[in-house]
Amino acid sequence: MPKDAATLQTHDGRAALANGLMRFEFDLRDHGALASILDRTTGAELVRDPDAPRLLWRIGSRRRADGEIEWLTSAEAGHTECHARRDGNATTLTLISSRLPGNTIEVTVEVTLPDGSALTSWRVAVRGIGDEAAVAQLVCPILSGLVKLGQPAPGEALLAPVQGEAYLYRDPFPVRDGLPLCAGAGPESADVGVGSVGGRYPGSIAVQMMALYNDHAGLYFAAHDAGQHPKDLHMGPRADLGPAPVLSVTHLVGERPGEDVELPYDTIVGIFHGDWAGAGSCVRPPAVRCIRCDQDALT
Repeated sequence: MPKDAATLQTHDGRAALANGLMRFEFDLRDHGALASILDRTTGAELVRDPDAPRLLWRIGSRRRADGEIEWLTSAEAGHTECHARRDGNATTLTLISSRLPGNTIEVTVEVTLPDGSALTSWRVAVRGIGDEAAVAQLVCPILSGLVKLGQPAPGEALLAPVQGEAYLYRDPFPVRDGLPLCAGAGPESADVGVGSVGGRYPGSIAVQMMALYNDHAGLYFAAHDAGQHPKDLHMGPRADLGPAPVLSVTHLVGERPGEDVELPYDTIVGIFHGDWAGAGSCVRPPAVRCIRCDQDALT
C-alpha cells in the first residue's frame, strides 16, 4: 500500500478517514456526524467549534394522506454502523443509519477518499421509504462548527455564488456591539441576525460550489453534477442546529411514492490552500466580486 494511502481507523467512538494530506473524523456516538476536518499539511483544524450541534443528514418526506413534509434526522437513528471498503486507489467509509422511530427508512452515506487526494466524494441513498410516502428533500453533507460568530480565523473569507457571479465575503459573520450582523437593503446597512448566503441551482445561482478559507487552509464544497439536478447550497443557520452558520447542500429529489432514492452524482468536500483562486484548483469559479472589509456581511 502506498505511503499516502487512504485508510479508515476507529478509535474512541470515532471513525477517521485519512491519508497523508487530510483526516475527516465522524463521531459514531453522534450518529456519524462529521466532527473534525484536519489539514495535515498545515496542522489546521477546520472545525473551529467542536461543541457545535451536528447532523450527518436530514430528510424531508411527504405522505400521500396529508401532503405535509415530515422531517427526519440522523440524530433520531436508533442504530448507526460503519464499514470500510478498499477499491483500487481509494478507501470508502460507509455509514448506515436505521431504526428510525415509526419508519422503515435506511439511509446510507458513502464517503470516498482517494490516495494522495485532499478531496472526498459523498454519495447518499435512502431505502425503505414505504408506499405511502416519497422523499422530497435530502440534506447531506451538513458541516457544523466551521466558524465562530465574531471570532474569525485570521484571513477568514467565504466565496459564495450570488446570481450570475461569485462574491467574496471577508470576515463573513461579524459581531459588532455584541450583536451578529447580516446585510440589509445594501452593503452599507446592516440588520441584526446571522447572515445567510446561497441559493438554488439551476436557478438563482450560477455555480454549484462554495469555499470557506483562512490564512491556514480552505474548505472546498461543491456538487460535481453535470446533469444539473436541482439543489440548494446554503451557508447560514439551519433548523435543529442553533444560531451558528452551517454549510450544507439540499438535494431536491423527485417525489416518487415508495421509491428508493440514490443520488447519481458526487458532492465534494475537501481541503485547498491559498485564497479564492486556490479553490480553482478543484473547479474554476466565475468572476469574483470582492466586498470591502468595512462592508463585509452576508446577503
